[in-house]
Amino acid sequence: MARLAVVVDWEERGDLYATLSRLMMRNGHTTDDHECYIDNQAAFGQQQQLLVSADKQFILASDARIDNRDELLSMLRGEAGITGIISDAALILTAFHKWGAACPEKLVGDFAFIIWDAQNKRLFAACDGMNMRTISYMRMGSELSLASEGQQLLQHPKITPNFCKSGLVGWISGWPDPTISMFEGVEVLPAGHLLMADARGVEIRKFWDIDPEKQIRYRQTQDYEEH
Repeated sequence: MARLAVVVDWEERGDLYATLSRLMMRNGHTTDDHECYIDNQAAFGQQQQLLVSADKQFILASDARIDNRDELLSMLRGEAGITGIISDAALILTAFHKWGAACPEKLVGDFAFIIWDAQNKRLFAACDGMNMRTISYMRMGSELSLASEGQQLLQHPKITPNFCKSGLVGWISGWPDPTISMFEGVEVLPAGHLLMADARGVEIRKFWDIDPEKQIRYRQTQDYEEH
């Protein structure tokens, strides 16, 4: 899985590049195995290539495998950027451009992605419903930091790492809560949820859940084995 980190400060108070570099460190050491994008209020880092829209309005960091590519391509036919072979990242960004906050509802697969809208100064993030890809985040005043792993956020220059008692108890008991971080101040974006943030604050919203009423009926018994 690709490591990614994002730092946004709506009041432009900190050194975003320095903070991002800390979050992208591996085993306590700075590495050059990632790509960066920095503007006045946002810094993006990703182990693989970041995606920036042609007009520079949207920046995307993602770790994703999209399974319903054909369905999405059919729905997005005619949209800008849908030509030839398109990557999963480009598919996500195009879907976001078309559907906005409803974008994650259209995606099937394993994914975690973060998008910065440089024009409107808004951040959007989402992770899949099965928790195959994860996003942790931390709020500190006007700053919001996100990463693919919670331990990356512990490298933030303004944080003193402390264990979260409820999170620790869950792991020791063998019944960990995937929505609770092991560390104080670090929050976990629950599976099947999206995050929207701007200068006014952060909003978390569920976009996917299991439908307990849904049933699958096949005509023949062997069909269940095949599926």
